[in-house]
Amino acid sequence: MPKPLPALAAAIVIALAAASPAWPQAAKGQSQPPDTMAAMQKAQEAHIRGDNLTSLEALFQATQGVWTFSPLGIRNAAFVLEEPEYFSTYKPKVGENFTSSELLIFYCEPIGFTQRLGPDGTYTNSLSWSFEILDAAGKTIGGGNNIGPFEHSGYRTFITEKMLTMTINMSQFPPGSYILQITMIDNLDPTKSVTVQKPFNLVAQ
Repeated sequence: MPKPLPALAAAIVIALAAASPAWPQAAKGQSQPPDTMAAMQKAQEAHIRGDNLTSLEALFQATQGVWTFSPLGIRNAAFVLEEPEYFSTYKPKVGENFTSSELLIFYCEPIGFTQRLGPDGTYTNSLSWSFEILDAAGKTIGGGNNIGPFEHSGYRTFITEKMLTMTINMSQFPPGSYILQITMIDNLDPTKSVTVQKPFNLVAQ
């Protein structure tokens, strides 16, 4: 069983974007999405005639349709210099080298997560994650499980923008090459999960 790391903080910030409507057989826990192909065709036709606001609205509907049937994914996974205040305002760290006094701050943007529509017309989403620190041989030497849930509810517009950050203290680990392995789980549909790895090095100060 992995020993817990010396210090851990996890944070989530939610930002809003996107659209609404409904159609057949969504994935488990999902609200019903709009007719994706019809929405794409409507967007194209509106764009051709110069009605770009209608085209954008149809594209929002098409995005919801595709999203609802998508597996859970992660975009823009990166080590960053500090926890960003807003979605996509992160400052990437250059390179993979850290001193033992530096904090590992991991940033990512989950996509394809379940958004459940309630009877009051508002959505809910909920994610959790775990992490492992692997050494150069791939052996787990630390980690943390069931971090979360990070839940957002009460919003009325289907969202596409969400970020998660995790801060890890590596001060008690010796110099060497390591891998941070993150596994994210959709709490509203446990069949949805995704794992990403980020290599990094601890170097002598």
